[in-house]
Amino acid sequence: MPNVSVGYLQNFVEGDNFVEYLMQADFFFEANKITSDDEKHALLLTAIGKKTFSLLRNLLEPREMKTVPYNEIIKVLTDYYSPASSIVMKRFRFYNLKQGNEDITTFIVKIRELASKCNFGAFLNDALRDKLVCGLQSEQIQNKLLSEKDIDFAKASEMALAMETASRETKSLKGDSLNVFKIHSSDKVKQRKFPQCKGSGKPSIPHQGLKVIKLCRHCGKSHRGECNFKNATCYQCGVKGHIKPACKASNTNFVETGTSISDQSDFYLNNNDVFSISGSLKPYTTDVDINGVKVSNYEVPVTYLNKCYSLPLIVVDCIDKPTLLGREWMKMLNIKIDDCVNVVLDKNVDFNVNFDNVSSTVEYFKNKFPNCFNLNDTSGILGEPINIAMKQETIPIFCKSRPVPYALRNLVDKELDTLINSGVLHTVSHSKWATPIVAVPKLDGNGRETQNL
Repeated sequence: MPNVSVGYLQNFVEGDNFVEYLMQADFFFEANKITSDDEKHALLLTAIGKKTFSLLRNLLEPREMKTVPYNEIIKVLTDYYSPASSIVMKRFRFYNLKQGNEDITTFIVKIRELASKCNFGAFLNDALRDKLVCGLQSEQIQNKLLSEKDIDFAKASEMALAMETASRETKSLKGDSLNVFKIHSSDKVKQRKFPQCKGSGKPSIPHQGLKVIKLCRHCGKSHRGECNFKNATCYQCGVKGHIKPACKASNTNFVETGTSISDQSDFYLNNNDVFSISGSLKPYTTDVDINGVKVSNYEVPVTYLNKCYSLPLIVVDCIDKPTLLGREWMKMLNIKIDDCVNVVLDKNVDFNVNFDNVSSTVEYFKNKFPNCFNLNDTSGILGEPINIAMKQETIPIFCKSRPVPYALRNLVDKELDTLINSGVLHTVSHSKWATPIVAVPKLDGNGRETQNL
């Protein structure tokens, strides 16, 4: 065994490029003048790492690793970590590459990396040049390269880098530039005038000529004389001295501006023009970490119905989770939601039954689910009682009853008696909470009582 003195061979980490790791190992062997396959065999298995070592042992079963030649070990690991893919797929990734937020230098590196796997041969230089020109994000640089007649990849790279550097330095000299947005005015909004209320004194200049209406602080209306609701209790806040239309508690989300005219802001808003502002800023992307789980985004080739697409794939570092098909993929692949949703409500129900008319459909479901259509069953909701959690500072709301039309009074009384006798409703002597009922006549002449919540 030779004495290794130049550098060291690092452990292989799963997820890295295994071909590049083997290239690094060859340089390590060359630097330390290691030429024997037996010596390379021993050094590689020593430095390859525990996880990869266990994997190789399983791949070579039932043979012992000592008896397997060095070249065969390299082939087994290469086939596992870097399986061969078709040239068409590699070239598909190459031709669909576009410059993102990275600079041109990084984009050129990506082009060279993908082109090295495409087996272009003598066409390599032309393929690199074409991909660089077509994939650039800057239209200014792209148009400049397209105007050149005879240009190769090296010349195109040099010109693109020079123009990018000049543009970046120009921006740094000018400082941070402000974005200019195109504004479209809309004249569809007509001027509206609102009457003044709650005012005292002279109106402001924009409201000259408008009548000032004073509203009663007890009922919220305009009238003469003493208000009948002076000693009434408000249903909204429970305070004595006003009713709900004049309650200030309902305006807790509004900010008092201090003006004597409450609708002054509305007047100015409706006098102004409405504009639509749209910018052309390009978004910046960054890595996302959600609850310790890394989320990555890749452009992957997708083949569906004999058509190829390049779609974004979001990869989440987790296991035992379902794979989701997003709306963006469904739109690009022309997948309709009706074609892929299969809802199974009950295995015992045959939903392929052909019904001749509506009555047969109703009878079918009545016979299949008799408990759901049993009008005499007033047992109520099954299971645990329902508890509505309320805050301690909640003020009960007691709404007054709605007047029942004279023609429906007997029908409403009859329906209420039926609900009480069947146990659906219960009579109480008093309650802090109350909501009115709405009488709705049915087509068969009976009544139906609903609550206005």
